[in-house]
Amino acid sequence: MILSASFSIRSSLFFAAMWLSLWSCAGGPPATDAPLPRPANAGLIAVLPIHNLTGVPAPLDEIHQKLIGRMAAAGFQLVPEETLQAFITRRRLRYMGGIDRQTAVALRKETGAQAALITALEFYNDHAPPKAALASRLVATDRAVRIRWTEGVGVAGDDRPGLLNLGLIDDPAILLDQALERMLFSLVARLAASAPAGAPSEASALPPDTVYRDPTLIADVERRIAVLPFLNSSLRRNAGDIMGLHFLESLLPHPALEILEPGIVRNALLDARIVMGDGISLADAQILFNRLEVDWILSGQVLEYEDYQGPRGTTGVCFSATLFERENRKVAWNAQSCRDGDQQVWFFDFGKQRTAHGLAGAMAQGAVESIFQ
Repeated sequence: MILSASFSIRSSLFFAAMWLSLWSCAGGPPATDAPLPRPANAGLIAVLPIHNLTGVPAPLDEIHQKLIGRMAAAGFQLVPEETLQAFITRRRLRYMGGIDRQTAVALRKETGAQAALITALEFYNDHAPPKAALASRLVATDRAVRIRWTEGVGVAGDDRPGLLNLGLIDDPAILLDQALERMLFSLVARLAASAPAGAPSEASALPPDTVYRDPTLIADVERRIAVLPFLNSSLRRNAGDIMGLHFLESLLPHPALEILEPGIVRNALLDARIVMGDGISLADAQILFNRLEVDWILSGQVLEYEDYQGPRGTTGVCFSATLFERENRKVAWNAQSCRDGDQQVWFFDFGKQRTAHGLAGAMAQGAVESIFQ
């Protein structure tokens, strides 16, 4: 009887492990050889060069060419590279992480582009298992410079190793193809009006540790909001800009909000000579309220934004976020959130967050949800 019970337990554990391995393989991204659905008419799109937020050298041209090739093969109408490069040179553009109103209007007039695709590379590691994280958005090139869609993707080669590690990806090129394909599937769905302008994070929302919400805050009315780069107090370069993009993605699905393009926000900060050495003050916020004509300003501070390389390690993200309200000239909401990627693990690394991108996205989504509760 004891032997039979022991065998039964071992058998149950074996089949449970097999089920989890097979399940993890089944939930992966679309196969790289699967054709993208034909996109709805999005007009002519200018695919801007990749903006590097990794803080280290990365194959930006390779990623850019992959993106252009995949979009062209899917049927997107793209501004020819030589036309776009001539515009960039003529306008002496160096910053590719956003677009201001003047540049957007000029891009439409001089190239015919009806939208610009802005893509940032957040993380890239080509050592086994490889990792990559990107964030992309489609922005209209009229005076409104409206953000039509945004999506962030973080992938690791050991996200879904499956049974006997058959799902392990060692080739960074294959991983990049999967990341780009997942983003483009989201874009096609948006253009077909079958998805909101911004999609929720891939992972379930992770609520913040502490929240202050002013009792008078009314969140479900039409408002304009500017998301500022967060103050970066972490060891990760550009973590403040990255965290701002996570919040932009989490805010965009809310229909009552009109979110300013980050390039317009950056331009206002430069024009006002605001340097957020210690974060944004109420006085600085008032200047930006007037310049940007917004109702809300969201900013914050990143204390930790940690990825790891190799098969073993733990991701970690820690931030605080603050919402300033123009009407009452005060802080309307504040949240603090600190997590590591192993907190949701309960069985054979099931639930582990292997990229800081995935963890931060779920945390930003949880924080934003607390604004609208």
